[in-house]
Amino acid sequence: MINAGHKDLLLACIVQVQLSLMYFSVSGCFFGLSLALTVAIIVSVRARDLLKSQGRTQYMNTIFPLYSMFGFLVLHILMYGGNVYFWARYRVNYSFIFGFKPSTELGFKEVLLLGFGLSVLTLAAVLSNLQMELDPQTKSYQTFTELLPLALVIIRSSSLPLYYYI
Repeated sequence: MINAGHKDLLLACIVQVQLSLMYFSVSGCFFGLSLALTVAIIVSVRARDLLKSQGRTQYMNTIFPLYSMFGFLVLHILMYGGNVYFWARYRVNYSFIFGFKPSTELGFKEVLLLGFGLSVLTLAAVLSNLQMELDPQTKSYQTFTELLPLALVIIRSSSLPLYYYI
């Protein structure tokens, strides 16, 4: 016998490896989607020549600050994920320093998953806002497309307790 009767120990190791691979594959999928959405935004802006359009100043004054705030949040979450990785690698007791409950802190895989997931939501909302059409008669957008930033804020605020209490 190879395992010498330690079946439970080996099964726990297999389950742990499978969960680790799941986090990396989902995080990698979100990272790839983020890159694809970024390229789609760049192509959309270039193809429609949005940098020289008349509504550019209105968009930059109203919508751009909201999405740049979400980009700033994504950047901070990803930097926190990198910090957690290096703290765990060099055995810094960051859970004690920040006052987390024992064994309830998020690992770097979970933090990166949250960061890349939020970046996909943000970039998808940016792309959908760039694709919406202005009604020439009323000079306003459809109600559904105007509610996209609000939906993003609601999703972000509903996941906020997850960052602080887990």
